Amino acid sequence: MTGRRYRLYPNAEQAPVLSGWIGCARAIYNAKDTEERYQDWLRRYAKFSARSFAPDERESAFTFDQAFSHLKPSKAEAPWFHEVPSQIYRNAMYQRSQAWAKHWKDPKHAGRPGRRKKGETDSILLTNELFQFWGAGLILVGTPKHFVGVLEYHEHRPCGEPNSVTITRDTCNRWWVSFCFDDGIEAVSGSEILTELNALTNEDIAAVTVGHDRGIVQQVTGSDGRAYGLSKEKQARFVKYQRRIKVLSKKLARQKDKKSRRRAKTRIKLAKAHAHVADLRSDHAHQVSHWIVSSPARVYVFEKLNLRGMTRSARGTVEDPGRNVRAKSGLNRALLHQNLGRIVQFTRYKATRVGKLIVEVPAALTSQRCNCCGHTEQDNRNGIRFQCKKCGYTAHADANASVNIKDDGVIAVLTMLGRSMGQPFAEATRARTSVHAQGANEAKQRSSHLAA
Repeated sequence: MTGRRYRLYPNAEQAPVLSGWIGCARAIYNAKDTEERYQDWLRRYAKFSARSFAPDERESAFTFDQAFSHLKPSKAEAPWFHEVPSQIYRNAMYQRSQAWAKHWKDPKHAGRPGRRKKGETDSILLTNELFQFWGAGLILVGTPKHFVGVLEYHEHRPCGEPNSVTITRDTCNRWWVSFCFDDGIEAVSGSEILTELNALTNEDIAAVTVGHDRGIVQQVTGSDGRAYGLSKEKQARFVKYQRRIKVLSKKLARQKDKKSRRRAKTRIKLAKAHAHVADLRSDHAHQVSHWIVSSPARVYVFEKLNLRGMTRSARGTVEDPGRNVRAKSGLNRALLHQNLGRIVQFTRYKATRVGKLIVEVPAALTSQRCNCCGHTEQDNRNGIRFQCKKCGYTAHADANASVNIKDDGVIAVLTMLGRSMGQPFAEATRARTSVHAQGANEAKQRSSHLAA
């Protein structure tokens, strides 16, 4: 399975119709949320009310139904609700049921479905009875009774026939059509990749492994000598749009009347500037991940960074205010600007499609450890320069860290295969994909550079 996202270009007559579909679907979606909360209140707290009812002990505390007809107002009160295909409301209820399923499956990471807000989640799901592709760049939307027309989209890459598409309108009034389809390429699981790697010797595994150090000054530095970062042209474009964002933000702050048309125009211009910056970052992350996966290596190692904690605000509270808040906010902006998390995210899915492995290792002390002698000291690194205080080895700090990350990644792979660094290949021919405590202990006792 793969996905596509194309820019959609509805005309002046089609855009209001799609906006009406989005608004009606959002209203029914939010009405369902109100109904769920009311039913939950009856179940939990209306114990002394005649409307309360005891929950069935054999069932869960809440079950979702996709009924929506009773939520629509009458045709006399709101006729525009009846100008939308019923499949739009059905698909909105299906999306809410999927959100509940995700919440019940993993409540820690998937929260309870909430309400849709105008301007934030402006999208509708179209199933195959509501659309039809008319060759490259054309899609027919609607039914014989509720016909929208033939819309143009920019097909920058070929695609297959999907079963459903999602039409989205972003904050700067740009329209998009996105979908998934079966391209015949199956993702390779990590256990299958490890089985293939188990046929190699320890030295061969080290030869096909590349470590990558991520940072602010140099975005990504590989142990194979490759470095990835923003070019001068991209940096200039970022500076241009960031300067424009600053000017428009000040202008928007001066326009106090929120019903003003000029303020609405300024808000759209500001949203477009932010969208340009986001598109530049996403495009660069895709390019870097493509360059990384296109290398001949088979194992890519990254340091596991807690980016959420690293970019947390240092403002503190009123009782316990933070220190160096301004400097920390600048560091946070620089980290977020490099888009380090999405580079690994994009590299992971692209590597899975071509049968390559992504390994993450702890980032602690990788920038302070000497790759030659293994000596670890904070004074070894001074900015971008690394000089070991014990053996005198000198290198670029990111290049030294990338080699350390590679070595840690090789140890992690061998541990997953049930081997140790000094174990002969003939003694480790059985494919074992689980991590063994003995191999982990041996990895901790071993020095950082690979055995000859």
